[in-house]
Amino acid sequence: MFNKVNYLLLLFVFLFSSIRAQENEFANVKKITISDGLAHNGVTSVLKDSNGFLWIGTYEGINKYDGYKLTTFKNNVDKDILTSNRVRAISEDNKNNLWIGTDEGLTVYKTSEEKFEKIYANSLIGKKSNGPIIRKVFINKKNDKIFCLTQGDGVFLFDENYKLLNQFIPLIDGSDTLTFLDVIEIDNGNLIFTTSKG
Repeated sequence: MFNKVNYLLLLFVFLFSSIRAQENEFANVKKITISDGLAHNGVTSVLKDSNGFLWIGTYEGINKYDGYKLTTFKNNVDKDILTSNRVRAISEDNKNNLWIGTDEGLTVYKTSEEKFEKIYANSLIGKKSNGPIIRKVFINKKNDKIFCLTQGDGVFLFDENYKLLNQFIPLIDGSDTLTFLDVIEIDNGNLIFTTSKG
């Protein structure tokens, strides 16, 4: 029959073995930096797509990693493929296309065509201001709606065919600098947003 000492000894063994197991989880870490071909060491987002590729958003473009090599995609003097090189968010839709939120708007990577397409930016619609800064792209895979959370420009709603359906700009305490940070879906398709104001 176990007494308190045996229980404490058993608890210590479990705690020690779980700590050791956690140490071993990180034993095979591989560090990837600009010297390995990463576009920038400032990594802002990471996504593993449905084909098993790892997409890494950075302050200076986006990388595709196949487990062996990095391919960099960014704007330069020869090509202009992203709305901005400063990538903030990456999400994959039901068509396996990547929605890439940047500091200047939204770009979609069409996987089947291996092609980038600028979807939305203030410069594309004739506005003189920069942006919008897309901080997160949430794809509701049940109804194929895409919500782009911004810094100061509300929430943009797109359909699966890249058409802008609406822009929601809530006013909270009269503030015009509301930043949307995250979103989750709860029951019946309702969404909860977290913002800089609550």
